[in-house]
Amino acid sequence: MKIKNLVCLGIAVALFSCKNDVETKENKSMAFKYPNTKEVDTVDTYFGVDVKDPFRWLEDDRSEETKKWVTEQNKVTFDYLSKLPMRDAIKDRLKELWNYPKYSSPFKRGDYYYFYKNDGLQNQYVLYRQKSLNDSAMVFLDPNKLNEKGTSALGSTSFSKDARYFAYAINEAGSDWATIYVRDTETGKDLEDKLEWVKFSGMAWAGNGFYYSRYEEPKGSELSAQNEYHKVYFHKIGEPQSKDQIAFEQKDYPKRYFFATTSEDEKHLIVNGTEGTHGSQLFYKNLATNSEFLQLNDNFDWDHQFVEASSSNLYFLTNKNAPNYKLVSVGLRHPVDGNWKDLIEQHEKNVLEGVSFIGEKMFCTYLSDAYHRLYQFELDGKGKKEITLPSIGSVSGLAGRKEDNVFYFSFTSFTNPSTIYKFDIPSGQLEVYRETEAKINPDDFITEQIFYKSKDGTKVPMFLVYKKGLDRSTPHPTYLYSYGGFNISLNPRFRITMLPFLENGGVFAMPNIR
Repeated sequence: MKIKNLVCLGIAVALFSCKNDVETKENKSMAFKYPNTKEVDTVDTYFGVDVKDPFRWLEDDRSEETKKWVTEQNKVTFDYLSKLPMRDAIKDRLKELWNYPKYSSPFKRGDYYYFYKNDGLQNQYVLYRQKSLNDSAMVFLDPNKLNEKGTSALGSTSFSKDARYFAYAINEAGSDWATIYVRDTETGKDLEDKLEWVKFSGMAWAGNGFYYSRYEEPKGSELSAQNEYHKVYFHKIGEPQSKDQIAFEQKDYPKRYFFATTSEDEKHLIVNGTEGTHGSQLFYKNLATNSEFLQLNDNFDWDHQFVEASSSNLYFLTNKNAPNYKLVSVGLRHPVDGNWKDLIEQHEKNVLEGVSFIGEKMFCTYLSDAYHRLYQFELDGKGKKEITLPSIGSVSGLAGRKEDNVFYFSFTSFTNPSTIYKFDIPSGQLEVYRETEAKINPDDFITEQIFYKSKDGTKVPMFLVYKKGLDRSTPHPTYLYSYGGFNISLNPRFRITMLPFLENGGVFAMPNIR
């Protein structure tokens, strides 16, 4: 909710400053009296260069002095925001827009179908389950009840292969630190298992337990203490964390961190090691034979993502010699780099973002000019067929397993809230499974994509969203937003916070700089 509030307030300022010239002048007349921020004589020397750091004292997030500084800064901010004339009207409209049921794609585990739902204004989505898609749904896990303040957020989740157990991670107050709990799906009650000081981790099941990644308990502040020696552990259900065994570590590389994944049949363990935001080393262990770990590649020059395994191959999504990514098959007899074979080669223009093995087929999500396209392939990488999507938009939550004949996914655009679609694999039919109930008419708005040239001549796509009937021959308030870090490309997604701005004659522009 903090991010939502920040965005809402930013739009409130934009609407307020553009709506009325008189109000704008009053706004400018408001004087800001910021509290004094002391400066200290802290200097660090790097390679013979002195670097001043006069605000080093603010890094101590536990000090009373820092707490006082934050309180005073907040007072200045909220004193200003409380005086914005349009703030209450915008707040009421946003509340109305937000207040509709939101659903995830359903997915089956064991005898139940599971899905996430937010009634409208809940802080966290609630996990429900039902015996069949036509039965009434029951609450399986409600993160909103974990903390009265609503600051407990549900992180990574994972079901055991037999769906008897459900492991879930809880993050407190926006922290990266997580605590893992385990729920018995038959009784709906949590076991005594509790795993602490987990960070950058999933839960990879194998038999009677799962692999996860953690650090040692930090010394001092958990927010500012340095994290080193990330390790992969195996936790056996019913045992205390103190008995968890180290499954993988690299003692000579304290800054590396590791993420463990197991195949759907739980026979193969892949550990992905990285030193930063890009580049990874792969380590493989055959759990069926309890083999030693085998390093599959030598360096961190490329990104590799484990997709799935068959009786004879591992499958990875990789950008090695393929900037737009490709799918490779890796023979289990000789899995090291050099023996990898291209199964789906990189596209000349579109980026291969995801691959799912469902019902003896492969379904691939491509990014084309910053919006998604969906394709079906045979398991040998041939027989490519496009699944026609409703419009320019984004696909998410594509859920299914090898034994399934149907799968579900969410589709959204700038002015269309998420709609859940069902795809029947044998017939190739796509149909709406669940429509949205948002208080908005998507036909009232227009989304178009234009292209412009950057400084070096590269063609860059940009989306423009505005109210139908807007006279584009005259200037209008424009909200320009973009992001390009970590090779992340922004895609068309429904943005409730932008609607009041669009309804009042604003234009939303999003250049896709990645």
